[in-house]
Amino acid sequence: DTVLFTEGDEGQFFYIINRGQVRVLRAAGRRGPQPVATLVPGDFFGERSLLYGRKRSASIETVSEVELLRLSIPLGLGAIAVAVYYRINSILVYQISGSEEAGYYAAAQKLVDQVQIVPIAIVGALFPLISEAAKTNPERLRRFVASGWEILLGLALPIVTIVIAVAHPLSGLLFGEQFRGPTGTVLMLVWPVVIAIFLGYLAGALVPAINLLKVWTVIVFAGAAFSVVINLILIPPFGADGAAVATVATEFPVMAATLIVA
Repeated sequence: DTVLFTEGDEGQFFYIINRGQVRVLRAAGRRGPQPVATLVPGDFFGERSLLYGRKRSASIETVSEVELLRLSIPLGLGAIAVAVYYRINSILVYQISGSEEAGYYAAAQKLVDQVQIVPIAIVGALFPLISEAAKTNPERLRRFVASGWEILLGLALPIVTIVIAVAHPLSGLLFGEQFRGPTGTVLMLVWPVVIAIFLGYLAGALVPAINLLKVWTVIVFAGAAFSVVINLILIPPFGADGAAVATVATEFPVMAATLIVA
């Protein structure tokens, strides 16, 4: 049998049973945890901890091989906040500075989006190891995180350096000569955010692994609010260039704060 969580644990998820069975156990004095119920497909558990912030009121262990749907309100809210601070720049550039400036910014942002396949692949490979080590071996977890940091930073730094060096000719080659100057400048300003994004994926992998969803949600909501404010300050005088600076100024603190609390 596998213990999913123990009575008294902090809880940030609730679960729906898709296949298999789990056993509910509660402490009973000296006798230790005693079974009080068996849950079957369609049943759910863990909702009180998630909704009311309480510690787990019972232990849950599997009876057979199970398939669970794991849901988290903080994770969903955090994802919305990330979408806001990552995409609000494009909307505000268009609304404040017009379609031309929005086009210059969107072209540079498209390249930022494409390069994210690199950290997604690396962190995706590391995540099962990080998740398992978080439960069983904190020292091993530190080694995995340190290795991931070295790999991601080692890839991000040359990518950032090279693209900044060729930003203008690259923009002209990919998007046309009319984008060479404006998008090239935006790309030079926004491209350092690739470092924050690479390391941010690593920080994001630690959030569910070590149960930091509530803290992370606060961080990303603060990042979303800060992004709106700094974009409203920088876009009117600087257009797409201001949005690029705002992106970097938001992503780095969010990434750093997540890594610090982790």
